[in-house]
Formats: sequence, C-alpha cells, structure tokens
Amino acid sequence: MYPNSEILFIVKSIMKLYGLLSEDVCEKFALTRFEMDVLAFLSNNPHRDTASDIIEFRMLPKSNVSQAVEQLIQKKLLTRTTDKQDRRRVHLSLTSNAKPIVNDIQKMQHKFNAELFEGFSDEELAIYTQMNGCIVKNVFKCLGEKVNDYVQR
Repeated sequence: MYPNSEILFIVKSIMKLYGLLSEDVCEKFALTRFEMDVLAFLSNNPHRDTASDIIEFRMLPKSNVSQAVEQLIQKKLLTRTTDKQDRRRVHLSLTSNAKPIVNDIQKMQHKFNAELFEGFSDEELAIYTQMNGCIVKNVFKCLGEKVNDYVQR
C-alpha cells in the first residue's frame, strides 16, 4: 500500500505533467490555463455546456470560470445562449474560431495520455480504469457527496 505522501506526490506529478503539456497551447493561442480548461471541457463534454457544469465537474473556482468565460466570449471563442425553458441557465458554445485551439488541445491531451500510459497493455488499462472508478467512488462517499455520472463513465 502506498503511503499517503506517495499518493499525493503521484497525483501532483500527474497534474504537473498536464500543466507542462498545456503550456504550449496556452502560449500559442495567448490563453490562460483556465481559458484552455474551459475550452477543453466544452469540447470534451458537449452535453455539459454551462459554467455550472464546468465548476462542478472540473472542481474549478467559480470566479476563475466566470472570468475565463468572459475572456473567451470577448476573444470570440465562445457564445452564450439563454435556455428557452429556464432563463437562469446559460448555455456556452464553441465558435468556429475555437476549432484550431480545440484541435491543439486534443492533440495535447492525446500526448498526455500516451505519456501517462506508455507501456500499459490493454488489460492493464482496463484494470486501471476499474480500480480508478472504485477510488473515485470511495472519495465521493467519504466526502458525503453523490457520485455523479461524470465519474461513472
């Protein structure tokens, strides 16, 4: 069993790798990390298209998401549409201007996954996925939160 410090080190190291790989995309398109995260989330989760979805599923601070959304709208990379049934809900959509950025983000994410899982067999990846799902369920259980369908995929 891993000591707590090793688990935290592994998680932080994975996050650091993702951050390092993200830097090129952010620099190329003059984006902040939060702006890139918003674009990545919306492109990877088209059925979750509100700022609330981003805040909930990415566990990002509301103020940072709000600021990133505003900047992306000003940069003409996002548009807002009020929900017809619930005027309090605002849907976010990527514009055609965001396509080259999203393509680079997806290439970066593919590289991240390739680096992270290099040397894993298909069977090992399946075991990892199953075990990771159990860990996430345990975390949400301990936090007293319902395991949402995002982590059950």
